[in-house]
Amino acid sequence: MKECLKKIGLSLFVVTLSLQGQIEESIVDHLNHPDLEALEGKLPSSSLEEATKLFARREDKIRVVSYNVLFNLPWAEKELKEENRWPKRRERLVELLDTLDFDVLGTQELQKDQLDWLNTQLAKDYAVYGFGRKDGRNEGEIQAVFYRKGRFALVGGKTIFLSETPDKPGPNVHGKSNALTELRLRDLEQGLELMVLNVHLAYSNMASRQYEADLIAKRIKALEKNNQDIPIILMGDFNTFPFLRDEELPFYDGNEVTRTLTKDSLKESLTLSHLGHFGPLSSTNYSTEEKKGFVDLGTPGVILDHIFVNEFFEVLVHGIDPAKVDGFYPSDHFPVIADLIIKEKKR
Repeated sequence: MKECLKKIGLSLFVVTLSLQGQIEESIVDHLNHPDLEALEGKLPSSSLEEATKLFARREDKIRVVSYNVLFNLPWAEKELKEENRWPKRRERLVELLDTLDFDVLGTQELQKDQLDWLNTQLAKDYAVYGFGRKDGRNEGEIQAVFYRKGRFALVGGKTIFLSETPDKPGPNVHGKSNALTELRLRDLEQGLELMVLNVHLAYSNMASRQYEADLIAKRIKALEKNNQDIPIILMGDFNTFPFLRDEELPFYDGNEVTRTLTKDSLKESLTLSHLGHFGPLSSTNYSTEEKKGFVDLGTPGVILDHIFVNEFFEVLVHGIDPAKVDGFYPSDHFPVIADLIIKEKKR
């Protein structure tokens, strides 16, 4: 693993938390303290100058994290080693979230009992919004969004069902039930409003996944038409598998989903990052050789989890954090992180 990290230019370090565990192999320090001098000669002078100006506004940044935290359904728990089951790893999850120091967190796969527990751990600093995608209440996966209470106020929230009837639960034309969590937040520090959307697209059914992506693209377009110049963040687990002939990947779609979502105003935050990307180029720790998660840094190029933004954001830095807590991964996915700054013209 160390050799893999060295290949992408990362050094390993350890951060000791004030909680219980030890964070290892994290990229957070790189995100918090990027070395601008190291970019000299690697970026055009105009690009470096722009990055330096943006870094001067780092106090305005909104740290956004998208994190598939893995459900705890009984059949799935039985397939995991005991140390990777929810009762063992949930404390690790909280400790990693603590060191990430996020402002907005979009989660995927949470079940109601998991959400309730996580909320008790984060409630001091964060509020949460999200409802079950099967019934709009407590049934099914809850694609919850946590936001820092001292930074944001909730203006409004919706659960939008990804079907022909977006206002009521039910399966779509492919027989799948899914939903999009949508929040309108007011940034109390900057006096601005922004939209935050969080989703987990269909996994094994490519037709349903593409159908859901089409609906979301239309929703984004409608939001921008009705809310001129509003910053928009779309994040989640999009299950978009690249077409890699040398890998045995399930349900690959050649990144058609990301093409659909970025054909208009949205763009992938990784490609917009002024200070580049830190961490592995994979958002899961799934081993294609062993056919299971919680193993290694995953397959390079297979990034299922994304943070998309529209034109009213600058992306200061992007990362995928492969951190372990006490030697174990908190989930079978890695958190995807983007430090965002609302452009000056919105201030």
